[in-house]
Amino acid sequence: MRSASKRNRKKKRAAEVLWGALSFARLGLSTVQKESALQNVLVDLAGPLLRAGITPKRFAQLSARAFAKYAAEYSVLKNGRVNFSRVAVATGLTRPEVKRLLSKFPSETTRTQTRSTRVVRGWLSDPNFLTRGGRPRALKLRGAVLSFEQLVRQHAGDVPFRAVLTELIRANTVELKRHHVVLICRLSLDNR
Repeated sequence: MRSASKRNRKKKRAAEVLWGALSFARLGLSTVQKESALQNVLVDLAGPLLRAGITPKRFAQLSARAFAKYAAEYSVLKNGRVNFSRVAVATGLTRPEVKRLLSKFPSETTRTQTRSTRVVRGWLSDPNFLTRGGRPRALKLRGAVLSFEQLVRQHAGDVPFRAVLTELIRANTVELKRHHVVLICRLSLDNR
């Protein structure tokens, strides 16, 4: 019970800090000044969000949902249903977007993953990159077959494999041993 109370206090404190940072919204500032202040807050949030695996694309999706939920609270019809048109007008979203964002079960297609997470997921699930025992293979760094370069090309798209390698090494997910890449940690894949 004590830990739940402590978590609630931390959440409340975090909300107070964020509200203080966003207090510019109540001031008589110009739009440019408000956007500049918001940009400063977002720069401070970017580091922790990226470390948590939240990409700019995913942040935009979560942000759109938050805006839609907030506007929906003030757009309820007499019968208790949300007026999607009113929410769309208030948020700048389309009515289908609003409906999707406010649904109880938003589609999993809205989830995004970092490219490094897609590479690790591919490494853990693609039979071509697994041993007979189902463990991730140590991969040659370069090459057309059974290489880290091929894994990245298949699962991360058009990014240079060295950029993905650098990120995975930084995250202590892989090691480079004698021109082979070895998976050493499975990332926190639940939220990526």
